[in-house]
Amino acid sequence: MIAWAAVDVLEGRAVRLRQGRREAATDYGEALEAVARWAEAGLRALHLVDLGAAFGGAPSLFTLLRLASGRWPGLALQAGGGIASAGDALRLAEAGASRVVAGSLLFRDRAEAGRLASALGPGRCVAALDVLRGRVMISGWRTDAGADLRDAMTMAAEMGYGEVLVTDIERDGVMAGPNLELYGELPEGAACIASGGLRSRADLRALASLPGVAGAVVGRALYEGTARPSELAEYQP
Repeated sequence: MIAWAAVDVLEGRAVRLRQGRREAATDYGEALEAVARWAEAGLRALHLVDLGAAFGGAPSLFTLLRLASGRWPGLALQAGGGIASAGDALRLAEAGASRVVAGSLLFRDRAEAGRLASALGPGRCVAALDVLRGRVMISGWRTDAGADLRDAMTMAAEMGYGEVLVTDIERDGVMAGPNLELYGELPEGAACIASGGLRSRADLRALASLPGVAGAVVGRALYEGTARPSELAEYQP
C-alpha cells in the first residue's frame, strides 16, 4: 500500500477542507512550501488537488508540478481536480504528474474520459469516486452522478482506469477514522486508494490489511501532527 501525502491547492495555498466545503478551509501556508515540507521529510508520494479548478476556476497546478518535479525528481506526483478533457490530463503529465486523477469527467463525458485513459495508460490514470452514503457525487460533491460505488467502479475499469480513488465525503477532513466497512466491501480484484478520515498510523495499518486497498491519502493528520512522516515510511513507493 502507498500512503499519499495530500496537498490540496486553493489560490496558491495548501488547505484542508471539511467535507468538501470551501467555506470550511484551514490554511497551512504556501502550496510549494507544503510540497517541500513533505518531500524533505522523506515522503515520495504526493497527492495534489487543484481545488480552484474543481470549483470551476482555471487550472493552476502546472507551475507547482514543474517546480516540484524539477527540484525533487524522485517524487511520485498524483494530480487532479477539475479535469475537463484528455488534453488537461496530458498537460498535467507534461508538467510532471506521474499519475492523473479524473472524477466528474467520467460521468459528464464518458467518451472523453475513455480517451484520457487511452492517452495515459492504465498505470497513470486514476478514477476519483467521491461517495456520500453509497452514492457517487460529482461537481465539487454537489451533484449525484447517478451511480452507486460498485457500478461506478465497474464503469471506470471498463474505461481503462487501473485504480480508483474512493473518498468518503462525510469523513473527509474530520479525522474521524477511515470508513473500514466501505473499503472492506470493495469488489474482488479492486485496486482502491482510500481517502477521508485517516488520523493515525493505526488507521494506515487497518487500511493496509484490506485486500482491495492499494493506497491511502493522508491529509489533515499530517498537517496536525497526529500522523508523522516517519510513520508513513513503510508505505512509500
